Amino acid sequence: MHNPHVSSAGLGCPMSDLVRRSWDRSRRCGISASDTLMFNEVSKALQQRVRERNRRLTAAAMPEMTKLYNSLANTGWMVACVGDDGLVVEALGGPAGKSKPLSLVLRTGVTLAEDVVGTNGPGCALAERKPVVVNGSDHYLQEAKNFLCVAVPLFDPHGTLLGVLDASCDRAANSAPVLEALAIAGRAVENRVVHGIQGATFIHFHHRIEMLGTPLEGIVALSDDGCLLGLNRAARNILGIDCGDEAQIPFDSLFDIAFHRAIDRLRTTQHSPVSLDSANGMRLLARIGSRQDLAPDTLHAARVVSGGRLPAATGVVAQDARLRQILERARSVFAHDIPVLINGETGTGKEVVARMLHDNGPRASGPFIAINCSSIPATLIESELFGYVDGAFTGGRRGGAVGKLEHANGGTLFLDEIGDMPIELQGHLLRVLQERSLSRIGGTRLIDIDISLICATHRDLSRQVSDGTFREDLFYRINGLRIELPSLRERSDITMLIEQVITEAAAGREVPLISDAAMHALLRYSWPGNIRQLQYVLRLATVFAEESGCIELTHLPKEIVSWPGHDCTESIKTEEPALPQLRQAEISLIRASLLTNRFNISATARRLGISRQTLYRKLQEHGLQDLIPAPVARRPGISAS
Repeated sequence: MHNPHVSSAGLGCPMSDLVRRSWDRSRRCGISASDTLMFNEVSKALQQRVRERNRRLTAAAMPEMTKLYNSLANTGWMVACVGDDGLVVEALGGPAGKSKPLSLVLRTGVTLAEDVVGTNGPGCALAERKPVVVNGSDHYLQEAKNFLCVAVPLFDPHGTLLGVLDASCDRAANSAPVLEALAIAGRAVENRVVHGIQGATFIHFHHRIEMLGTPLEGIVALSDDGCLLGLNRAARNILGIDCGDEAQIPFDSLFDIAFHRAIDRLRTTQHSPVSLDSANGMRLLARIGSRQDLAPDTLHAARVVSGGRLPAATGVVAQDARLRQILERARSVFAHDIPVLINGETGTGKEVVARMLHDNGPRASGPFIAINCSSIPATLIESELFGYVDGAFTGGRRGGAVGKLEHANGGTLFLDEIGDMPIELQGHLLRVLQERSLSRIGGTRLIDIDISLICATHRDLSRQVSDGTFREDLFYRINGLRIELPSLRERSDITMLIEQVITEAAAGREVPLISDAAMHALLRYSWPGNIRQLQYVLRLATVFAEESGCIELTHLPKEIVSWPGHDCTESIKTEEPALPQLRQAEISLIRASLLTNRFNISATARRLGISRQTLYRKLQEHGLQDLIPAPVARRPGISAS
C-alpha cells in the first residue's frame, strides 16, 4: 500500500508539505488511489472548445514551448501547456515506445485538475500557485506513479492565474535543470502576454544591466498619459506592487521622474539603458521596448540537455567601446549565416559570446551544441563529432550513438579550441561543412545537416597553417569573420565588471561593499585567467565578506594583493590610523542626508548612492537608528543584524 509520507518512488524521502497538502485535498474530493481517471477519450468538439478558449495563452506559450522541447529532443520529456481549469491545451512530444502512456495523458482536452485526478504536477501548481515537482509515487493515482512532472504557474499582467507550463517524462531523471529552464520559459510566456496589451508603451528595467533583454527583466505597460496598464512578475517584485493593486497607478508614483520626461530620455537614447530611480529607492537601468522586443531565446538561460548551467553573462554585457563594436559587428555578420571565428585568451568569454551570437542568429530556435576539442582525447573526438553505428568498434554503445554534429542540426555548433583538433580529423570536418551531410562512423547512410558554425581558439591559426598543423582550406572555411576578444586587463569597463560579479556572487543576499584598497589591488592585477579568474576570486571574497559586509584586502588571494615591486598590504597599514576619522565622516554624512531628506529612508539612500538595506545596516552599525521616527524604525530591515 502506498505510504503517504514517503515520496520519490519509495526512496524513503519525506513528502514535501506542498505534495502532502495536495494529497489531503485529493482525499477530500473522494478520489481513490486505485481509480482509473487519466486515460479517458476526449471528443474533437471538446478539443476545439479548449483551443478556442485558450487562444491567447497558446499564442504566448507555443514559441517558448517549442524552444524548450527542441532543447529536450531525444531525452524523453514532453512539454505541455495547461489552462487555468486544468485542461491540457497543447503538448509537444509524440507517442513513441514507452512514452505512449504519457502522450495519451498530455492530449488536448484531458483534465489534470487536482479535484478530478488527484495530485499531479500541473494540477498541484494550479492549486498552490507555485512551481512544483511531482515525482513518481508523489502522484495520488497509482496509474500515474511512473510519471515525473515539473510544472510552473503562469500569471497575466494583473496577477491572475492563466494556466501552467509543464514538462513530464516517464522515467527517473534529474528535474532540477528542467525546472530552471521551465521557470525561465514561463517568465518569457508571461512577458509575451504583457506585450499583448494594446496601445501600450512598454518600459523594460532591472537593477542589473545583464538582466535587460532576458525573461527576468521587469516590464511595465503604460497608457499614453502614464497610467499603469499591466506589468510582469519581475516588475511587481522590483517595484513592490501586490497583485490587484496596479489599477490606474500613475507612473510618477513608481519612479522619481515625470512620465513624459522619462519617455523623452528613453527615446533619445534608443536602446542604450537609462538610469531611473524607483519610488522605493532602487537605482534601475531602463530602456523603452516594443512588442517585437522580446528575448530571442529564453531556453538558453539553462543548459537543459547537458544538465549544466549557462555561463554567467559577465563580459558580454559590454560597456567597453571596443568590445561593444566587436560584438555588434559579429552579430550582424552571423545573422547572415556567415561563420565566426573567435580568438581570445583563456577565460575571456568565448563560449558566452558564441551563445549570444546563437541567440541572435538565423537558427536561434534550434539547439546550441558546444564541444571543446582540447578536452576530448584524440581517439574519441571523431566519434563525439560524427557518432557511430552499432558494432562500429569494440566497447561502443549498443545501437550506436548520435554525434554532436547531428545534435546541432537546425541550430548552432560551437567548436571551442578548434586549433587542438587532430589534423587527420580536419579533412573529415571540412567535407561535412562543404557538403552539409555526414555519415556516422562505420555507416554509409548520408545524413543531411543544417547548422550555423562558430569556432574559437586561443591559438594563432595562421601560424598553424604555416606550420602544417592546421589545414588551410578548413581555416578559410571557418574564418568567415574573425574577432579578437580583448583580455580583461585591456578592457575599460573592468570596474563595472567587478561590481557585476560581486552582485552575481551575492546571489540575492545583500551585496557587499568593496574597500578602496581592495579595488586598487583588483585594478592593478594583470588577470591572466581573465573573466573566469575574476569570477572565482570575487565569489570567494564575497563569501569571506558576509560577516563584515565589505570586501577587504584580507579577502583576496595573495597573488592579487602582492605583485613584483609592490605590496598592497603595506598601504592598508598606513590607512589604519585614519579609520576612526573615516567612520566619523560617514556618520556625519548620513546624519546630514537624513536631515536634508526629512528622515525619508528612500530619498536618503538615493542621495548617498546606496540601497535601502545598506542604509539600514549602516544606521544600526553606527548606532543611528534612534534618529528615525518610530513608525519607520519598526520596519523589519532596521533591526536586522
